[in-house]
Amino acid sequence: MLSEADIQFKNPNEKKLASRNEYRLGAVSTRLVHLMNSQPMLDFLSQLTGIERLVGDPYLIGGGLHQIQAGGFLKLHTDFNKHSFLDLDRRLNVIIYLNEDWEESYGGISNCGPTGSKPADKSSCRSLTACWCSTQRTLPGTGILIR
Repeated sequence: MLSEADIQFKNPNEKKLASRNEYRLGAVSTRLVHLMNSQPMLDFLSQLTGIERLVGDPYLIGGGLHQIQAGGFLKLHTDFNKHSFLDLDRRLNVIIYLNEDWEESYGGISNCGPTGSKPADKSSCRSLTACWCSTQRTLPGTGILIR
């Protein structure tokens, strides 16, 4: 849970909290951020996806910790394509759901699919890692209110 969010998103597409400040993260969260941006992880993701020379997001501009509380949501949307600080193209999204005690009654089915199509994936949000190539037509989001 984010005790102090750096960012509170509240607009028609999303109502959630986010922390992009590594200095506010606990020790375990900091280790996870470092692992996800490490050369071994980036090499693994390159092999998995076929995308060569992946670069992490050490500034957490597109990453970091995000939390959707009860009453929150993240509608289907398109992500930014150009990293605002590194001036690199966004190529890959990885989301790790860190909620072992997630109950189906909370809602929050994860949807991801190409523009204009039915969602390609619907998965429970319990201890799930989702990874997909990002393009201008990728629509990540839950599309469902979290109860």
